[in-house]
Amino acid sequence: MDDSLDLALAKNDPKSFLEIHSYPLIIDEAQRVPELFPEIEAIVNRSRLERGNKESNGMYILSVSCQNKLVNDAKESLSGRVCILDMNNLSLNEILKMDNLPFYVDLITNSNRANRYTINKHRHFNT
Repeated sequence: MDDSLDLALAKNDPKSFLEIHSYPLIIDEAQRVPELFPEIEAIVNRSRLERGNKESNGMYILSVSCQNKLVNDAKESLSGRVCILDMNNLSLNEILKMDNLPFYVDLITNSNRANRYTINKHRHFNT
C-alpha cells in the first residue's frame, strides 16, 4: 500500500479496489487499510460457497509489518479463512546458512483450515 491512489481507493471504496485488483492479490502493509477486511471476508465467503474451500485458498495474501489490536481483530473476523505465517526478518537461507531452500507457498495455498505456522529448522529440515 505504498501507492497513494491505491491507498485512497482502498480506504474510501474497498469493494471497487478489490474489483479492480482481482485475485490472487498480495496486499503489503494491510494494517493501513482495515476497511478491506470485511470486503475480503465477503468475497472469500462467496467463493467458498461457489467453488469450495480448497479452490478459495490463496485468493488474498496480506502482509503486515506490526502486530497490533487491529491486526488481531482482523485475524478473528477472518477466522477459518486465514492462514497466518510468522515471518523472520531474515530469510531462512540467511538464518540457516543454507542454499536452495524451498518456498513455502504450499503453507498458504494448500491449508484446509486456519492454522498458525512457525517454520522451525529442526521440524522442516534435516540439520
